[in-house]
Amino acid sequence: MANAITIRDLLETHHLRLGVISGASGLDREVSWTHVSELEDPAPWLDGGELLMTNGLGIPAEAAAQVELVRRLDERHVAGIAIGQRAPELTQEMLTEANARKFALLDVPLEVPFLSIARMVADANQNSAQQRLLTHVRIFDTLRPDGPADGPQRIFSRLEEISGYSLYLISVVGAPLISGFRRPPADVVEALGGEDFEPKSANPAVPGGFAVPVPLAQRPGTFLVALERPGVAPAGLGAVRHMATIAALELSKLYHERETVRRQGAEVLSKLFAGTLDLVVATDSLAALGLEPAEPLAVAALRADDGAWLNDDEVHHRLCDLEIPHLMLVDRDLFVILPAAAGGALDETIAELPLRAGVSRERVGLQSWSVARKEAVWALERMGDGRDDAGRVRRFSSADSSVHWLPADIDTLQSLVDETLAPILDYDTERNSTMLESLRVFFNHNRRLQTAAAELHVHKHTLSYRLNRIEQITGRDLSSMADLVPLWLALQAYEIVSE
Repeated sequence: MANAITIRDLLETHHLRLGVISGASGLDREVSWTHVSELEDPAPWLDGGELLMTNGLGIPAEAAAQVELVRRLDERHVAGIAIGQRAPELTQEMLTEANARKFALLDVPLEVPFLSIARMVADANQNSAQQRLLTHVRIFDTLRPDGPADGPQRIFSRLEEISGYSLYLISVVGAPLISGFRRPPADVVEALGGEDFEPKSANPAVPGGFAVPVPLAQRPGTFLVALERPGVAPAGLGAVRHMATIAALELSKLYHERETVRRQGAEVLSKLFAGTLDLVVATDSLAALGLEPAEPLAVAALRADDGAWLNDDEVHHRLCDLEIPHLMLVDRDLFVILPAAAGGALDETIAELPLRAGVSRERVGLQSWSVARKEAVWALERMGDGRDDAGRVRRFSSADSSVHWLPADIDTLQSLVDETLAPILDYDTERNSTMLESLRVFFNHNRRLQTAAAELHVHKHTLSYRLNRIEQITGRDLSSMADLVPLWLALQAYEIVSE
C-alpha cells in the first residue's frame, strides 16, 4: 500500500510519546488502520496492516501464550502492538520472539488516549484509502469483458497487475483450478495443510501473503492464494477478498461447462456399455470429449466405503483439475473410462476420499466395453471393504482372467456358491475337514492326482478317497464335463465372495 504511515512515523510524532519495548527492526512496517481489542486471540478478526491497541487485559501471563500471540499476529501481517498500562509482565520469551520476527511492541503512556493514535493513522492514510478504493474499483472492472479474447487467464493476469500479488487458485488436490494456472510454492501448500490439503483453519496464513476461501458451493475448501511480489505495493487483504469473489464467478462458469460435458459423457458411456453406439459415432463422441479410441483406455469402478457417500461430483472435479479426460456414469457404482496412462492418477484422485476402486485391463478400440466393466467390478469386489490402508485401487490382472464367465453381481456369485458348493462347505464345517481345498488344488493341477496330492502333502490314495467323497455329497461326477464346469465356476465365485 503506497504512502501509508509507518510505525516509525508514529514514534517520531512526539505528542504521542510512544516507546519501543521490542521488535525495533520492524519499525518500517506500514500501518493501514488501528484496531482496539482486549481479546486473548484477536488474530481471526484482523485483516493485516493494523496497529493493534490494547490496555493489556487480553495479553496472557504465561510465556508460551505470549509467544503464540506474537506469532499469530505476525502471521496475520499485523503491523505491531501498542500496549497500555494494564498488561501483565511481558516475558523475555515474548520480547525475543518479537525481535526475531521484527514485530514491534510499543509502550503507550497512560495519559495518551488510543483515539489520538487512531486519528493520526486515519488522517495520514486518507490518501492511501482513496488509492485503495480506486484499486477495488479497478478489480471489479475486470468483470466487464473487452471482447471475445477475455477469459480466466487474461482476467487474472489483469488482477495480478492491479493488486500487486501473484495469484493461485488451489484445488483440494493442490492443482490449479483453471487450466494454465501455476501451482503454488510447496511452503504454501504445507501452510494450508500439507499433502492431504486439509486447511488448518478457515482463513489460514501463508508465507508472504494471504489465503482466502473462495465462496463456491460446488467446491468448499477452495482458496485463492495471493503472494506479494518483490518491489510491488500489495493492495491488501480486502482486495484479495474481492478477487476471491471474482474467482467464484469464473469458477461457477467453468463448473457449468464441466457439468454439460459430464452429462454428454454419461450418455456416451451408457451406450458403450450397452453396445448400442455406432462405431463412427462412438469415435467422434470420444474424440469430442478428449479421449482418443486409438490410445489404450481402461474402465474404473468406484464404490464408497460402508456407510459413506459416493461423492461422484468431487471425483469428476478432481479428474478435471488434473486435466484427465474421462467419461463418468453412476449405475449403483461409479464407472469411469479414462486413459490407461492416467490410471496412476486415480490413486491421487480418490486420496482422502472414502472410496475404493477396481480398474480393468487396458483396451484399444471400442469393443468389449461390457467385459471391461465386469473386470473393473471383479477387481473392486476382490479388494474387500476398503477399510484397511493397503491401498484403495485394485487392478484386474491376467491372473483374474478365468472369471470372465462369471456374472459381475456379487449377490449372483453368492447364489452360485450356495447352490453348488453348500454340501461341501457344510461337510467341512461339521467334520473340520478340507474337502473344498482338496477340490481346489485338484482343479489347479488340471486334475493330475499325483501333483495335487503332493501340494496337499497327502498320499494320492487319500486324495482319491476325498474326491470320491465329494462326488457322493454333491451328486456330481468328476469325470463328467457337465458336472466339472459348474464346480469349477463355483470355486472361482467362492474366491471372490470369500475375499
